[in-house]
Amino acid sequence: MIGWRRVTVTPVAVVLAAGALSACGARTLAKPPTAVQSLHLRATTGSMGDDFVFVEPVEAGVRIRAVRVENANECPSLVVQAVERIVPATTVQALAGTPVCSMTEARVEAAHRRAPYRGGDLVDFIGSVEALIAECGGEDRGFTRISPPLVDDKVLHRRTPEVAALWDLLPRLQHVALDSRAFDPFAGASPAVQAQREALGTSLVPALLQGRYGPYLRRALADYTGPPAERDAVVPEVLERGTLPLAHYVRPVMPQIALSARVFGTVRLRLFVDRASGTVRNVEVLDGPPLLARAATTAATAWRFTPGALAADEIVVSIRFERRC
Repeated sequence: MIGWRRVTVTPVAVVLAAGALSACGARTLAKPPTAVQSLHLRATTGSMGDDFVFVEPVEAGVRIRAVRVENANECPSLVVQAVERIVPATTVQALAGTPVCSMTEARVEAAHRRAPYRGGDLVDFIGSVEALIAECGGEDRGFTRISPPLVDDKVLHRRTPEVAALWDLLPRLQHVALDSRAFDPFAGASPAVQAQREALGTSLVPALLQGRYGPYLRRALADYTGPPAERDAVVPEVLERGTLPLAHYVRPVMPQIALSARVFGTVRLRLFVDRASGTVRNVEVLDGPPLLARAATTAATAWRFTPGALAADEIVVSIRFERRC
């Protein structure tokens, strides 16, 4: 016969017993997720170049640097822009707002496969690359998203919002750095602001080359010393400019539609001029690409010749639209 004896159970004993019971189902207690220490984000598209966002702790809080590397008006010459902002009294993890360091490459890839894009062709996104390097516990953890295959972001947000949040980080933090809600926060800057961004971008190039994406940027930026002095892909030229007695000259502007369509060439115009006043009364297009003719006519109409300097009421001029790069 088993004998029974009274046992007094203290509150501490109850807690220990509960811990022991829970331990039966798990060998070790779950560790809190590692907080991300720094973020290094990159997005590459054919239309806007390369965008980078670097999020790192500093003494005053967290520094966000948004950098864009792009061609100067479709020319091979590059322009580097940068904006920097210090967010005080916060952490990189707080700004990330998602458990980046809890993610695994396999989990992210599986989420992408479960959210295939089944709509029409999205040509603008073909060939795009998104990359994320997170510093977790002193080690780098990297994730990449390459299109194709295309991922349906709506499905991804619905099924695995924590994975979708990874690819929201760059645009969201880019908007924080530039304090803008525009679709492209770098667009629409005044010349003065543009110059400030380019000056900061130039100063940051050595750091970019030493950073996580240094090997990727080295070929493009190894000899970068600043934005090119001349950025226009096409500077229209009036072939007779040196012999024309012009008192007021307006330079023709290359139409963006012609530049996008890669239409170049020479437009020949006949100008009908009031010799007494020097004003251009009418312009006739003799030949040349139609996409360029209107730009040439608009500029020539605004010219004014020195009164009495022309020998005839009609003159023929040629305006060349030629790609410089």
